[in-house]
Amino acid sequence: MKEIKDIIVIGAGPVGSYTAYQLAKAGIDVSVIEEHPIPGEPASCTGVIGTKAFDEFDLPKESILNKVKNIKFISPSGNEYLYEPEATQAFVVDRRMFDYKLMRQAQKKGAEYILGTRVSDINLMKNCVELDVKSAEGEHKVKTKVAVIATGYNYKLTKKLGLGQPPRFLNGAQIETKAADIEQTEIYFGSHVAPGSFAWAVPLNNKQARIGLTTDNDAAFYLRRMLKSKYFTKRVIDGENAKIILDNIALGTIPKSFLARILVVGEAAGQVKSTTNGGVLYGLCCSKIAAEVIKKAFKSSNFSEKLFSEYEKKWQRKYGLEIKIGYYFRKIVSELSDAQIDKLFEISKGPTVINTLKKKSNFDMHKDLVLFLLKNKTYRDIVWQGFWETLDFRR
Repeated sequence: MKEIKDIIVIGAGPVGSYTAYQLAKAGIDVSVIEEHPIPGEPASCTGVIGTKAFDEFDLPKESILNKVKNIKFISPSGNEYLYEPEATQAFVVDRRMFDYKLMRQAQKKGAEYILGTRVSDINLMKNCVELDVKSAEGEHKVKTKVAVIATGYNYKLTKKLGLGQPPRFLNGAQIETKAADIEQTEIYFGSHVAPGSFAWAVPLNNKQARIGLTTDNDAAFYLRRMLKSKYFTKRVIDGENAKIILDNIALGTIPKSFLARILVVGEAAGQVKSTTNGGVLYGLCCSKIAAEVIKKAFKSSNFSEKLFSEYEKKWQRKYGLEIKIGYYFRKIVSELSDAQIDKLFEISKGPTVINTLKKKSNFDMHKDLVLFLLKNKTYRDIVWQGFWETLDFRR
């Protein structure tokens, strides 16, 4: 590997590879360093990506396993609400293939990939960024004019640089297994399923499904318990032997996503939907902003913090309020009791509310829906009642 580069992207997930693709396409010398030997492994996310991302970006359609249209929501007491939009909302992808194809797309434009190699430390120098790199061959230092941190849930480098980490995290657990009679995406709520969060069952093809949940801690325990519940015990085939994949998900953004010569993109910056934890579209859109700022820096030979601050201003303008409102809404809703969640389900079944929810619903942008719910007196009363009942002033 050459020891001096124009740009090094740290992380070969979708956002890292898409950033490399854009920069290599512009004729800039790019290397991508990835700690795993194969991008996309281990695959821990549900792989649900909104159709908008496929419309806006050149994403690998051959990775699509299924589509998400109708969604069934199940309350703590078993009440069901079926959301039936007119169009497909999202696609379920094979994340290994998805990540691999994005890597190949970047390589075809000239990006270099160094796999099975970890960046263990980062230092901002006067005229470059210095990285400590570890691989099977040993350890050495690499210098680059610009570094892009796209490490997903790994905040060692951002903390080292004083950029911090997101304010909160969720623990996630998921299996992929054979399943019967899971024909549409199912979302479950309740303290007996996923305290303070939700669980899901997403059908793939060939009678396979991804079943998982997020919660504050010990997600694997709750997943094992859920698989033995009445909802899954007869539908999941050989679930006890399925490998549980664990992950952590960021909630909220890092305090600062730039320095001179350094940008942070994707989940590493907290560019994730606070409501549902999806991050591919947000990450790709922010990657596009990052690439434009970096190209401007190379064109003007200006790598100052002032110029790189344009990146944060632009992505915050696009997604900052969306993420912040979702973060605080989720924080409040996570305190609701099972009885209060059941009340919300009952309210939502009214025809007027259903029509309004359909108009306000957007798979990737939830701010307008959240504000509608908080402006609706009945919803608002239940939500705030839950907040005040669970608030502990002694903490």
